[in-house]
Amino acid sequence: MARRPLEKNAGEWQPISTAPLDFDLELGIFTYDGIHAFLYPCRRIHDGWLKAETSERIDLQPTRSRGGS
Repeated sequence: MARRPLEKNAGEWQPISTAPLDFDLELGIFTYDGIHAFLYPCRRIHDGWLKAETSERIDLQPTRSRGGS
């Protein structure tokens, strides 16, 4: 699978429902004090999320993404 590089802080945060499949993305979780970005790029798959570098599944539920368009 070809990987598209993540451009750190590329673009505005988008709702997680619009995140594309098979792209490296910056993910974040919206909380009462703003959006907190994950420390590693992730990749959306059909049934969840993986760490982009290791293909390890993550159990967190992001609410925002950016960098995949």
